[in-house]
Amino acid sequence: MARKILIIDDDRTNVKVVQNRLEKEGFFVITAFDGDIGLQKVKQSPPDLIILDVEMPEMNGYSFIMELQKLSE
Repeated sequence: MARKILIIDDDRTNVKVVQNRLEKEGFFVITAFDGDIGLQKVKQSPPDLIILDVEMPEMNGYSFIMELQKLSE
């Protein structure tokens, strides 16, 4: 079974480049363009790995990690 990777970045070009490369290597990739959507996707189906942009509007990468930690408490 392919490993699932979640990419969270507000730059759609960055997401597409990384997604295409990872899919060519056989990974199953899901994407989110902000931290809130990323958290929803983690709750729905936790990924094996998260690739996260630190500087995003609304919820930055640091805030995302803090919210993610709350999910595991």
